[in-house]
Amino acid sequence: MKIVLINPLKFQENLVKRNEVVSLTYLKQFLGNYGYNADILELKMEEEVSRNELELWGIKKYDVIGISCYYPFNPLDLATYIKKINSNALIVAGGPMASLLYKELLFEKSPIDAVIINEGEWSLLELIQCFDYKRNVKNIQGVAIYNNGKIDFSRRMFENELDKFSYPYREKGYFKRFIPTLISSRGCNGRCTFCSTRYTGNWRGRSPRNVYSEIQHIVIEHGEKHFQFVEPNFLHDGKRAVEITEYIMQLPCDVTFDFACRIDSILQHKESIQQLKKAGAIKVLLGVENFSDSILKKWKKDVRCNQIEEALSILKKNKLAFSISLILFYPEVSLEELIFNIKEIEKLEIIYYIENLYNALILIPGTQMNMSTQKKEWKFLSKEVEDIYRECMRFREELNDIMNCFDILKSEYKLLFETNAYYKKYELNKLKQLLNLPTKKAQISKESIFYLNPRIAVEKEQEMYHCINEETGIVIQIDENIEKMMDYIKDKNIFSVIDDIGEISGEYKLQKSIILEWICFLLRNRIVLIGDKVDEEVHNK
Repeated sequence: MKIVLINPLKFQENLVKRNEVVSLTYLKQFLGNYGYNADILELKMEEEVSRNELELWGIKKYDVIGISCYYPFNPLDLATYIKKINSNALIVAGGPMASLLYKELLFEKSPIDAVIINEGEWSLLELIQCFDYKRNVKNIQGVAIYNNGKIDFSRRMFENELDKFSYPYREKGYFKRFIPTLISSRGCNGRCTFCSTRYTGNWRGRSPRNVYSEIQHIVIEHGEKHFQFVEPNFLHDGKRAVEITEYIMQLPCDVTFDFACRIDSILQHKESIQQLKKAGAIKVLLGVENFSDSILKKWKKDVRCNQIEEALSILKKNKLAFSISLILFYPEVSLEELIFNIKEIEKLEIIYYIENLYNALILIPGTQMNMSTQKKEWKFLSKEVEDIYRECMRFREELNDIMNCFDILKSEYKLLFETNAYYKKYELNKLKQLLNLPTKKAQISKESIFYLNPRIAVEKEQEMYHCINEETGIVIQIDENIEKMMDYIKDKNIFSVIDDIGEISGEYKLQKSIILEWICFLLRNRIVLIGDKVDEEVHNK
């Protein structure tokens, strides 16, 4: 019995390390415990590349083919192509979108034979066992199939004892490709109406000792010193989180990690924050979403604006970095609400922490905002807001274009400025201009210099250099020439560097545009930053 689990994603080509395909690695380990070995295929989703990769991979040899589905990926096209070249295979869809869209995936002559709903371990195992022993696959809990004009499905209860699912064993050299990733808990007790995590059930956690065993595997057996917890609310059980950190502090080396949690969990367990920081926590991902109490209530966030401010204050007091998810644009948003949110952002001084300032609400199928299984679009009720949003999107494209127009930088110093950390400030200024709010024009000080990101460690491997972001675990690969450029511009005034581009290009025997391209590459990937010699605040951003 040959099994493959497909992760259909498109990755940035310049990333040496990327997020681990952790949900599939847990599935692979679980199946392996019962004697079924599964391969994992990461599939780039450009059509021709996908077909070539499937052929090279030998998709014809597999008996069971699982396709992981995350929003907005729909697996029907991929499944149709696979079915054409391997008609005898059992094609199974699973993951968040498959769980929410199973009624659209199962129909007469569908290329998908079955859909795993919600948690996958037991359901997929039983499905494979039935297929292996040629038993009827009907009536397997957690598995939906199309049968005689209707969909057969009976729900499976969520597993509460997560320690039954052993963590994945990663072979030697595995983390040269991936950022170490753990799922220490499943589910979420939040009620957010726009969120799709309800398909994972209520919050359930692995035991601290079980989590620590996996951390030991990552740190001691693989030598990794940074990892991430990717579940929605690591801090739901504060006592459990502290117990995990107590184990972490027993490791023979210092490590760093980041995690996500809810605002109310920080408030409920604020005494735990310092302990997490002491154990190596360096960053928290927060779903703030909005600063309007009425919107927070409507979206059932179960927090108020003053609680958000308190939570951010706790993190700042403990000097624990954070990143914020916001949803400023949604159908009913008014100009007044946008202005209010901007004022809160500026009052709290959090613009540098916001992941996507122009983020817009998505009506994900299966959520309370979109109870259907159909993908839905929405429209702004205010024409003025719609025009502002469109202009914001146009401006973002313009900024992205600027980042790719390296030769312009020769004469436009400010464009170089926009490629670094101040990019977000420019987006905020643009939104303020559109709302007729006063703005402060960003300026580059005459003292501004290039400096190396203190959170980047550079390691040489053969002829390539790896710039490792110790905060995120992301690795950017550069060659010797770019490494030399990085060292050349370090601690130099940015104006003098631009003025000396001709001299530099002569030394390297390359066109000026290539030199500028290297500089922008270093800035865009946050390897080199721009700031004043005494600008400690910017350095810490």
